[in-house]
Amino acid sequence: MRPGIPDKVQFLVAVETVLAWKTDGPDHPPADIASALLTQLTAYGQVLARDLEALCRGISRTSRAWIRAQAVLGEAGRQLYLPPPADPDHAVVERAQDVARLVQDLLHAVAQVGTEQVPRRS
Repeated sequence: MRPGIPDKVQFLVAVETVLAWKTDGPDHPPADIASALLTQLTAYGQVLARDLEALCRGISRTSRAWIRAQAVLGEAGRQLYLPPPADPDHAVVERAQDVARLVQDLLHAVAQVGTEQVPRRS
C-alpha cells in the first residue's frame, strides 16, 4: 500500500463496520464517526479506482474482467467525487454504506483483473 494509506485489512474491517450500521431508528452511529469513515473509505476507494484503471491496461478489452471493471469504475467515478451529504445524520450513514459496498466491488474487480494480467517478458 502507499504511505499514509492503511492496509487492506483495516479497510475491510471499516467496510464491515459501516455495512453493519442500522440506517433507521436511533441506533445509527454519530454523524462525526460516520463522516470520518466516509472520508476514509472514499479516499481508499479513489486509490483502488486508480489502481484498477492501471491494471485494466494490462488485459484484453474483451475479457469479462475488463468489462466488469469498467462498470465498477463508472460507478466509482460517480460516487467517489460527490460533495458531502447535506443531512448530517441519515445521509452520511447511507452514503458511507454505498461507498463501503463500492469498495468491496473495487476490491473484487482488482482481484479479477489481477488474475488476468499477462505476464511481461523480459
